Amino acid sequence: MEKNGTKEKLAKSLWQLLKDRPFDKITIGELSEHAGISRQTFYYHFDKVFDVFAWRIETLKKQNISTKSLIIYSFEICRILHSQKTVVMNIYDSSDRVTLMDFIFDDMLPMARLFLQTQIGGMLSEEDLNTVSRYIDYAYTGLIKDWLGTGMKEPFDGVSHTIGNVLGGVLKPEVYDSVLRGWDD
Repeated sequence: MEKNGTKEKLAKSLWQLLKDRPFDKITIGELSEHAGISRQTFYYHFDKVFDVFAWRIETLKKQNISTKSLIIYSFEICRILHSQKTVVMNIYDSSDRVTLMDFIFDDMLPMARLFLQTQIGGMLSEEDLNTVSRYIDYAYTGLIKDWLGTGMKEPFDGVSHTIGNVLGGVLKPEVYDSVLRGWDD
């Protein structure tokens, strides 16, 4: 079977198993058996069960996101997370919550950096670019964590709109300049 065919089989099996039990109760052996593959085949493709989820989300992103705009990207990520609500909430409510939040943080960091480079490019040293990118990413991840904490009750476009307003307002050059002046005092 082709590589992505096996991965897709594992992802479908994971989604089916998550209908009946919490994420942290699904073992590699159980997932492999449900998908009709050996544990060895599982380990050929993934290291742990969470990696199956991450692969599926990455696949959905590749199919649905073709923009380099951070605001649109954040909207699309929220839409994808919402479309997989049962699975995402099952992971969020499990002992893998930190892994999920780290995954979201790691996903957004390069986009935050690209956003800064295009918005205020030469105004930042490399060190400042890294710091402010992480700041944006922490804010974004915090908003997503709050949203997940409510069980995704607010529509995903509301969360994305909040993120867009924050990014659009906070990073105007005059605001950034005043922040830098505050650091120099």
